[in-house]
Amino acid sequence: MKRRSDPLTNPIILSSDEIRTIIDEIQADPSSPKDRERTFRRIHSEFAEHYPTLFQLSCQPNMDIDRLNILLSMMDKVHSKVVSQHDASVVVGQNLFNGFVKPVVKDEPEEN
Repeated sequence: MKRRSDPLTNPIILSSDEIRTIIDEIQADPSSPKDRERTFRRIHSEFAEHYPTLFQLSCQPNMDIDRLNILLSMMDKVHSKVVSQHDASVVVGQNLFNGFVKPVVKDEPEEN
């Protein structure tokens, strides 16, 4: 694995391709989420240790791969300095808002 060191955020940073490959492997496993977690914690211990939330989500059968790809795409753009961390954060925040908040707020009756 090609690793970059960024001591401010994570001692080990995997590339987006490495993250996608690991998650694809976990998601393809037909085991239960608990069995996946046990198995892949051993196989991909660095991933599980340095990206615990992402690891937990990847063991679940209903992981939103499209949203993950947006996040990883922004990560790549920040690392390659195509966009600033702030601009990437805005894009990700807007995506999360549109996916989770807007549908709920839209369904709420307006208060007078």
